[in-house]
Amino acid sequence: MVAIVQTVVFAVYMLGVLCIGIFASRYIEDTPSSFYVADKGLGTVILLFTLMSSILSSFTFFGLGAQARGTGLGVAAVFIINVVFWGPMFASFGTKVKRIGDRFDYITPAEYVRARFDSEVVPIVYIALTTLALIGYATVQIIGGGVALNILMDVPYVYAIVAMAAFMAIYIHVSGMLGVAWTDTVQGSMMFLSLIGAVVAILVIVGPGELVSGVQNVDADLFTFEGPVGSWTPLFVVTFGLGFAVASTSLPHLFQRFLAADSTRSMRRSAVLLPILGLLMSLAGIVIGVWSVGIVPDIQNPDYAIGEVFLEITGPVVSGIILSAAVAALMSTTDSLLLSLSSLIGRDIYRRHINPDASEKREVQATQVILLALIAVALVLAYIRPATIFQLGALAVVMHGPIAPTLYFTLYWDGATAEGSIASMVVGEAVVLGYFLGWIPSQYEFGLYYGFIGLVVTLVVFVAVSSVTSTYAKDLAEEILSA
Repeated sequence: MVAIVQTVVFAVYMLGVLCIGIFASRYIEDTPSSFYVADKGLGTVILLFTLMSSILSSFTFFGLGAQARGTGLGVAAVFIINVVFWGPMFASFGTKVKRIGDRFDYITPAEYVRARFDSEVVPIVYIALTTLALIGYATVQIIGGGVALNILMDVPYVYAIVAMAAFMAIYIHVSGMLGVAWTDTVQGSMMFLSLIGAVVAILVIVGPGELVSGVQNVDADLFTFEGPVGSWTPLFVVTFGLGFAVASTSLPHLFQRFLAADSTRSMRRSAVLLPILGLLMSLAGIVIGVWSVGIVPDIQNPDYAIGEVFLEITGPVVSGIILSAAVAALMSTTDSLLLSLSSLIGRDIYRRHINPDASEKREVQATQVILLALIAVALVLAYIRPATIFQLGALAVVMHGPIAPTLYFTLYWDGATAEGSIASMVVGEAVVLGYFLGWIPSQYEFGLYYGFIGLVVTLVVFVAVSSVTSTYAKDLAEEILSA
């Protein structure tokens, strides 16, 4: 009976999301501007929630809780630093990107870097590295969906990930950016209310004293800053938070949301509100993860921790709603990043280099086919499950650190060159992947977060190579700096 109730709740939710996507399709046209950036018409509220939903995904709902369960509350300090930096970064970068996008009619980040450097090579390198990173991030979301459905309805993991991938393919295919933004608003609201409501419910049902004693009986060090395994040293926390903040701002689906804002005023308002909602959500996922040690101590896979807590302390209707919110978390990010990635390949590779004579409608159709191919690749990786949700999610984000200077440093420095951009992206990504894959021994991290090291190396290479080269569109660079 419990499983039936949960299944009905979930089915109703999914049907609602699909209806929103279908309804949105009535308001889009077969043009790149409409399909990719909703004709640049997203207001403050929609923009706020689509930005939030695009960043805070199953990484927040499952990954942070699992990480906190194993390494303690120190991870909260990382995300306090990360989320606080979002405000000024989104306000400064986002508003400038919006002004430049309106002036030059850009609808993808690759169009910007092509024009900024007067180069066809820079956007190709950018798209290749972005594809590598975002496929990993899409994989994280599909894994999260499999976990949620497995907990919620006892659906075998393999069937669950196939179902999630198929559902997302349908509603992204028909509704484009507008449908994604509308559903993000619903799903972002559900994520926020569910996580905050869950914290309140756990405090009321279990009680603060029982929660603390339950964790202390298992591992009291989870309440210390460094945690039971000494993961969260001050230097590591600060570099993790800063590196993650810069890298997460560079995700291409966020860049396109900056372009999709209806005004710089909406962009600034969203930038003020985003850190508040983001901080509350991140902290909620972390504390529930730590509390899960005392509530459900015997879990083999920590990615399941938050879901199991919900099932343990709530009834079928509430747990069905909350785990539907978990699915909302992953879908809201996956739809955003896959739409952005397919638009980059469709517009900046297919139409630019493969079929320059393609009509706008043909370009959108090609983008939709590319979208399906990307989902298929992510689905295969989700089946393999090469790492935990937190590990894969963190890697996918920090891989955008070496891309950040090409996107944002160039907004303020007219000396950046194509050679500097290419060298910095390639070398920076090599460093990040070298640490993650173990090619660079961990003792050479020197207590720093590896993503931060990759970012520093990227900046040094960018400045050094740009200083001895001169390939860039000088007039455009000066116009961008004045925007």
